[in-house]
Amino acid sequence: MQKGFSLLELMVVLGIIILASSFSWLYLDNFTKERQLKLANESSAVVLRDAQQRSLIQEDGKYWGVKFENLTSQNRYSLFSADDAFLNGFATTTTVYLRSALQFLQPPPANNAIILFDKITGNLANNPNCSVDFNNTSSTIVMSVRNYANLSSNIKVYCNGKIE
Repeated sequence: MQKGFSLLELMVVLGIIILASSFSWLYLDNFTKERQLKLANESSAVVLRDAQQRSLIQEDGKYWGVKFENLTSQNRYSLFSADDAFLNGFATTTTVYLRSALQFLQPPPANNAIILFDKITGNLANNPNCSVDFNNTSSTIVMSVRNYANLSSNIKVYCNGKIE
């Protein structure tokens, strides 16, 4: 009688280990992508709230907002100031680039979305739909993970300045 493992037993154990590590890797990859999306969403919401607060206190006597750019190379958003609601004197303060795994679904590719806050009130200043239904109309920014149809995240900025 021989002691030890047969080749068949070793192959079965090796197969089980490979299957378990494959499932673990897939779960970890999905978890990482979800976390990146959540962090990017929270970060852009913080920048939007910062722009709104700067407008409310009329920092430098300017309007403040965030410009979301859906570029073919890399998506980004920028905190900016402007002298008036027509964006005269537009000046970028900070630019944040999304990770390569993330993209904007809204605004659509090769387009921009500008969220500008009104001085004193903090309401949206440049949305023509706000006159229709002030409390329910919103500008929406949608981020997603590339090549993952089910992973997306929305940021809504309502006409009354509410950000969610």
